[in-house]
Amino acid sequence: MLSPHSARACLVNKSCRQTKQKNRKHSQPPSVYDWCKLDVDNWLQRLGEQYATHCSLAFKEHEINGHVLLRLTDSSLERIGIHNPFIRKSLLQHITLIKFRQEELELRKLLSDT
Repeated sequence: MLSPHSARACLVNKSCRQTKQKNRKHSQPPSVYDWCKLDVDNWLQRLGEQYATHCSLAFKEHEINGHVLLRLTDSSLERIGIHNPFIRKSLLQHITLIKFRQEELELRKLLSDT
């Protein structure tokens, strides 16, 4: 479970993101790098019950935020307690997908700024 401090920090991050989005002409989804622990947990929940069951507690205990999520490897997942190799492999595929999506958003932003 998130500590009150972590939950408050997550709400502050969301509030900041909402303000930033209102100030943009074309609101963009928040950068994965800016995800708080609650955002990561929500992402796990959207992936499905097997991910929520196998990963959610370990991610919370190790305070995995968006920045850390994008740097996870097979060995780091195993170290934090994700022992099922099939779950690790599938999770890493999902992480790779959001990395590519994040890079695509950043490239589009760069192109639109020029």
